[in-house]
Amino acid sequence: MLDEKDQEICISYYEGRAMWQATVKIHMIPAHGTITALESTLADRAGSVGGEADGWGCMSVRRNQS
Repeated sequence: MLDEKDQEICISYYEGRAMWQATVKIHMIPAHGTITALESTLADRAGSVGGEADGWGCMSVRRNQS
């Protein structure tokens, strides 16, 4: 269901809810419209198989200042 080549997908079993979960990583410059579109696409795809999207997070990498 996720065929974009710039996405990294990790599938694991979530014991707390006794279900499978997928974590999708994509490296991008954050912009409101792009994040909203991605979130909507992932929610639609999760819903199509009885799942749900539970939000997103952002990791930042600090540049080495040396």
